[in-house]
Amino acid sequence: MGIEEKIWAILGCLIIFIILITDPKSSTNNVGNGKLTVMFSSITEGQRFLRKLTWLLITIFILLTIIINCNS
Repeated sequence: MGIEEKIWAILGCLIIFIILITDPKSSTNNVGNGKLTVMFSSITEGQRFLRKLTWLLITIFILLTIIINCNS
């Protein structure tokens, strides 16, 4: 397992984790809301940051998938 595949696996787990903690229908989201309001000036700013972070990680994940596929 090369370094690209290890990063790819970690990114996949990280993406799943971020999506689960930002799920608006989740009953555990009330716990996360308190943390977000402490970290950011408003909840919408925190949600915007997490949405951009999620899309960035998904883009990197897709690019790594293509790189791993080309190298094998």
